[in-house]
Amino acid sequence: MIACIQTLIAKFGTPVPQVQVGLPAESVVIRYFQMPAIPHHERKMAIAFEAKKYLPFKLEELVTDYQVVIRRSDPTLMRVMFFGVKKSSVAVYASLFQYCKLLPYCLEPAPISLMRLVRQNGQLPAGQVVALLSMEHDAATISIARDDLLCLSRNVTILPAPE
Repeated sequence: MIACIQTLIAKFGTPVPQVQVGLPAESVVIRYFQMPAIPHHERKMAIAFEAKKYLPFKLEELVTDYQVVIRRSDPTLMRVMFFGVKKSSVAVYASLFQYCKLLPYCLEPAPISLMRLVRQNGQLPAGQVVALLSMEHDAATISIARDDLLCLSRNVTILPAPE
């Protein structure tokens, strides 16, 4: 992988390329939940407290982030997309970036990158629900998106066909 990255960097000819990184879905915990709208200065702690209910890991083991959407039609409710990546995985990515002389300016889950691409292509109209499917040879990520929210994202192993 490093050789491939270095070959690509050489083609671009920039000394320290800035990159936007889509983290593989299987390395990111993505949870969607709703909670009463609260002031900005109280959100970080309240969202972390609420997220603990939905996480398979201890919060202390993760690097986390979240996105909040409050719709004008219902300002009393916060819709939260919560993201967590194990700190050990982030360290591996960081050493890879450092070794390859890459400067990441954004790390985001691949399902979010796919949702953004579909939205930019006009295939995610406002207010409509869209199912996104990303497939590899032995796994798939199924995501449900609406507007700027990823409401569900799950990884599924694809079993070989029975003989």
